[in-house]
Amino acid sequence: MVRLIPFEQLFCMLGDSFDIVADSCRKQDDYFNFMESSRWRSIRRKAINCMNCKETCYPVYYWVLLVFSLYGTLQSICAFLYQIYINSTKTSGSWYNSKFHALPQYVLIRLAVIARFTATYCWGLLLYAVIYVSPSYMKPWIIIHASILALRLLINIIEAIIGRLWQKFLTALVSKAVQIFIITLVFQAMLTFRGALKNNSREKLMLSNEYINLL
Repeated sequence: MVRLIPFEQLFCMLGDSFDIVADSCRKQDDYFNFMESSRWRSIRRKAINCMNCKETCYPVYYWVLLVFSLYGTLQSICAFLYQIYINSTKTSGSWYNSKFHALPQYVLIRLAVIARFTATYCWGLLLYAVIYVSPSYMKPWIIIHASILALRLLINIIEAIIGRLWQKFLTALVSKAVQIFIITLVFQAMLTFRGALKNNSREKLMLSNEYINLL
């Protein structure tokens, strides 16, 4: 079946593909009608390029992931040191006393220390991967956090089945959405880094090198 397209709409579609369409082609009821069509198309094109892991979005992914990984590394180091402090002081009022009753306290403390150390190690690898443009080192962070997300989703499903999740359903939903977004962001960054390495040298892509050398 052949669909007839009005000439004005066809002209605007053709102009949009070549980035020469005028503001007269904007729809009056469009949400972004307040913005010039050229500016809106530029923003839309950049967003599409970032979602498709294009090389043009590499600087965006680099700086966003650098700040994110630096914050996560510092936070995980503080959490690890705090856990070591708990281990050394043998605090009896810790969170695991009220969470688990089947395992001895010293076993739970050691498991908590191992978990904190693993998290710190993964965050450190992610920070290294960003600074030195090594996308393969992002895999441990993605695997660990995706596994944790899957486990928490399973726990939430079980809680929903037995009727314990409804009081905190919205909180759990927002939390899982944020986690999925962050994991997807790191995965997209990894693909973008790989694509950028195919056409550029590693030294050229190390955008933070200039600031590190100043230190």
